[in-house]
Amino acid sequence: MFKNLDKKIKAFNKIITKLNEIEKHFYESGINYRKNYMLPIIDILFEEEIKKKSIFIKKIKNNLKIYFTLTSKIAKDFLLSTENIPDHINEPQTTELINRISKKNTNKHLIFGGAFIGDMAMPISQNYKNTKIDKKIHCFEIDKSPLKLLKMNVS
Repeated sequence: MFKNLDKKIKAFNKIITKLNEIEKHFYESGINYRKNYMLPIIDILFEEEIKKKSIFIKKIKNNLKIYFTLTSKIAKDFLLSTENIPDHINEPQTTELINRISKKNTNKHLIFGGAFIGDMAMPISQNYKNTKIDKKIHCFEIDKSPLKLLKMNVS
């Protein structure tokens, strides 16, 4: 059921590395290199997995395994992470801000409406692990496909 990311990625690792290296040359060009070139190439390389909604696994720095499919821009960007083991899934600045807020407000609950696959909740979940205070992260998602992955990521 799950595809280990390493198997497919190893085959395309040099291509993904080159795509990431080239991106920096487009930062001030006015061309959306990621949208116009990188993501369509990922669509071609992983066409079969996208059609089948194959589930991939990738680790993030807090040693959590993240389950995802390549059916969204967020997941494709996660696949294209320049770090082998990133500290975020999506929007690093937002993830870091929420992380800081959760650390400063140790007695508060967090609520994520439209939680997707847990792209914001999972990286900061370690802040809520093994605490004596009864605080939780509450995630809500109405779309069935991301909800399935969210449940897998939480477990």
